[in-house]
Amino acid sequence: MTRPTLCITGTRDEDVAGNNATPDRRAAVFGVLPAGNKAMLLLKDADHMTFAGATGRAASILPREVISSQLQVQHHMLVTRITTDWWGAHLIGDAKAQSRLQKPQGLGALGVWQTG
Repeated sequence: MTRPTLCITGTRDEDVAGNNATPDRRAAVFGVLPAGNKAMLLLKDADHMTFAGATGRAASILPREVISSQLQVQHHMLVTRITTDWWGAHLIGDAKAQSRLQKPQGLGALGVWQTG
């Protein structure tokens, strides 16, 4: 792979389709990608429904830990900010977006950002 690759997952992103997915297996994708234009956002307590784009009752079609629901708005804001900067940096060469990706704002204790 030579194209920029952004991986996003959560520490509670478990198997929902019977494919034996675990948070560790999902995060391991980053490690096997070739060095270069790759990054991973690992959100603490984000589950599979965090990434479904749904909110409220629609996000609760699967059983969820309370913390995942409580952090959903913050997780969505981070995903929006980081993916927007990622695409800006890699699709249109936005130097400011690339600079923001060096240390994404608002991440703090909510997750881990890795590049490589």
